[in-house]
Amino acid sequence: MKSRVIALGLILTMTATLFSGCTSIIKKQTAAVNEATSDSDNLYDGQYYIWHDSKEDNIEKDLHRTSNRKGNDVDELFTPVYAGGMDNNDTDSLQYFYSTTTGEHKIPTLFTGDKLVYHSTKEVPMTIKVTRMKDDGYSIGLYDIKKYNDTNLYYINTGDNYVDSITKTDTASATVAQESTDKEINNVFISTVGKKTLVPKMLTESGIIANLKKEGKYDVCYSFGTMQSKATFVADVHFFSHMEDFELKDMTFIDDNLVEVNIPAYFKSGYYFMEGFGLFRYVDGNSWDEKTDFNDPIIIRDADGSVISDPSRESTELYEEDEDRVTNNTDSKTEQTDTMYKEVEVTLEENQVIKITSSGELSETDAAITAAPYATYRLKGGDPKSATTVDISSGEAIVSGQAPGTYIVSFYNYDNYTNVSINATAEDPAVPE
Repeated sequence: MKSRVIALGLILTMTATLFSGCTSIIKKQTAAVNEATSDSDNLYDGQYYIWHDSKEDNIEKDLHRTSNRKGNDVDELFTPVYAGGMDNNDTDSLQYFYSTTTGEHKIPTLFTGDKLVYHSTKEVPMTIKVTRMKDDGYSIGLYDIKKYNDTNLYYINTGDNYVDSITKTDTASATVAQESTDKEINNVFISTVGKKTLVPKMLTESGIIANLKKEGKYDVCYSFGTMQSKATFVADVHFFSHMEDFELKDMTFIDDNLVEVNIPAYFKSGYYFMEGFGLFRYVDGNSWDEKTDFNDPIIIRDADGSVISDPSRESTELYEEDEDRVTNNTDSKTEQTDTMYKEVEVTLEENQVIKITSSGELSETDAAITAAPYATYRLKGGDPKSATTVDISSGEAIVSGQAPGTYIVSFYNYDNYTNVSINATAEDPAVPE
């Protein structure tokens, strides 16, 4: 699977002309695409902004402002969604990453009461595609690390696009990527991080080294062929990967030069990427910190990936997606009822993970009528409908990135199994030293 990294562009699709009947004076737009401003008459043509005013809850009072409020300093009221990250969109999971030193602080936050607005002198989008990104935490700048065929070795394949993106993170990763280009060797092998040999549970689904401390320094052993080198890497890159997709169509005109994109009630705190434009952080509340859960799923799926509940759609019946077309799922699996077999309480301390194990035996006769077993987890006292599904088909699963607290792990569809052994425990992650 070849990696390809491109810069974020500005693409607007599926648009309609503005309504007629209202008159307004359209000023020449002079703001840069990524420039924040307090002047609503100086917005970039064809850009999404987050409006936030700590001193005012009515956006209309901030429109057509030519100067700051008398006696008060005014922060930049309109901040564009941030398009300065890089994306690796040839992997199975769309991925974006931002340098902590040059880009992460530019991601705007939309709090309860703020507004997501769009400005254009030409058009209004009919459908706005929004991708919710999973917060994968911080790591060194290398990504798309994968197993080398059937060996126990791990490598990255560096091409021109890989080098172009990594060099913008200003990390030691840039040196390695550039060195591979200079040597005309694409495969770079990674053997150890800190004092730990690289193993599968240290990697995320999108191929980054997980559970590293922000700005932490790690000695990494890498090699070109069999020639091994060591360098100190800094975990100064914040990674995000594809999580959920939504389409927004509910918009309201504000004054004569802005459209508000209404945030759905089902949105949860998280990172949302406006297709072709950039990323913003949504907080369902008025503040956030390192303990805020930005990965609580909106769309609930079973162990096979089929949708159980999706509040963004009118129906909550089980259905499947096929080439952007949603149809009722008539497979026999939907006629089976998932039954809860056992619940286990797990108390996590800081940086711990949930280790889920399962095994059992099933006869061929029962296999034909038994739904696949799976597990879910949720905070104790939380709504069971918001539980996150975990695939345990391999017999073991690791749930990382959860805040400290007590969790309920539920196991389903084991009634027809014999010699069942299932458990959930709190474990220290395989964090490189």
